[in-house]
Amino acid sequence: MAGSSTDSCGGTISIGSRLSLILKPAIEDNWSSCLSTLTGHGDSVRSVAFSADGSRLASGSNDRTVKVWDAATGACLSTLTGHGGWVNSVAFSADGSRLASGSEDRTVKVWDAATGACLSTLTGHGDYVNSVAFSADGNYLITDTGIIPLPVSSKIGPLLTARQQSPNDYYNLGIKNEWITYNYRNLLWLPLDYRPTCSAVTAQAIAVGCGSGRVWMSNFLFS
Repeated sequence: MAGSSTDSCGGTISIGSRLSLILKPAIEDNWSSCLSTLTGHGDSVRSVAFSADGSRLASGSNDRTVKVWDAATGACLSTLTGHGGWVNSVAFSADGSRLASGSEDRTVKVWDAATGACLSTLTGHGDYVNSVAFSADGNYLITDTGIIPLPVSSKIGPLLTARQQSPNDYYNLGIKNEWITYNYRNLLWLPLDYRPTCSAVTAQAIAVGCGSGRVWMSNFLFS
């Protein structure tokens, strides 16, 4: 590890490890990667999601919390508490101002992604909530238990920025079993402790949640 520090949520951040020291197959010679390991969750991580601009990462855990991380530095920006069960799914709104979390307590919570304030708790679900996503206009939440109109306090304003990339745009990087892949070819083998319970991908970064409670991110540079 190149260095470590203690973050605002009481965990440790280890930054600067070269994933290429684990394994760098010969199929791609013109890439490099840098690893940030984020600790602070007390149980398995069940969901991770990047904001649309890639600047933040959210993670939901069996410890009943949601954490928001700075994707560039690995610093924990906030820990969101209030769920009474495992947090199964997290998702940012398209403009990054809201964060939704679905839980085994059969509720969905909508948070202010900047302040960590809980804006609304949506109840009445007949089962565990295993997936959440915002509609493109930010007026609805799409869950595995149904589509939920958002209260006025939780809606987002009109989107004034240019279109952000969607996960479907990120076809180059991916994760398949114990491998990080690039253009559908094995790029990097993951040791057992680094294998995902969940993952999220942007154009040049991958975030992985692990059963240990660890979250790790790696940025990749291709030339």
